[in-house]
Amino acid sequence: MKTAVCNLELYQGNDDIYVLKFEDVDNDGNKTQSDLTGYYFFMAVKAEITGDALAELSTGNGCIRSGILNKEGSFEDSDVKPYAIRLQFPHEFTETLQFPKYVYDLFGIKKDGTREVLMKGSLDVSRSVSYGSKRK
Repeated sequence: MKTAVCNLELYQGNDDIYVLKFEDVDNDGNKTQSDLTGYYFFMAVKAEITGDALAELSTGNGCIRSGILNKEGSFEDSDVKPYAIRLQFPHEFTETLQFPKYVYDLFGIKKDGTREVLMKGSLDVSRSVSYGSKRK
């Protein structure tokens, strides 16, 4: 699978969700749905490429789930030939974002330990006007 580059926008203090559909290209040049069966997903978020991970989203902590898109185009969890993932950035994470831009790598890890970079890019943060404000 070719590494996709995708810049995501987050809102400080929000529960932000992205649904991503993965596709491959067959030998005839036709798009086909990727098969993400058996993958464990892991995303490392950093302030800069060479920095330490500030946050980790994964299949294990429930922030990344695999599935399919139903007839209406909505995400559904599925272990049968999943080709889409649902990324959830919980408010506990987004409210800690202080800079306007971060970077990330999204890995797919197969059962045999093979690790693939599925997607990379930036996380652009819109700081909340009301975040942290106090009523008087």
